[in-house]
Amino acid sequence: ATDPVAVIALLKDLGTLPDLGVLMEGESVMNDAASIVMYELCITILLREEDEGGSFLPQIIRLTMGGPLLGVAFFIVCNWLLTRLKNP
Repeated sequence: ATDPVAVIALLKDLGTLPDLGVLMEGESVMNDAASIVMYELCITILLREEDEGGSFLPQIIRLTMGGPLLGVAFFIVCNWLLTRLKNP
């Protein structure tokens, strides 16, 4: 695995555009989030009881849709607050 902090520092030393560093940070966050989701799904599959009768589909939906929906909600609230602070 590559350390994103080292890569971003190298990009700054090379004088690349700051947008490239932002893309690297975003990619790193997405990789971390994907790892957490996969871990949670594996734990759910491995530890589920046979007599539960349910599937792990609700868990998949919660993990894959919950984060993006929470992010969009947080964005809307922050955007609303920032527009109120800029234009009182």
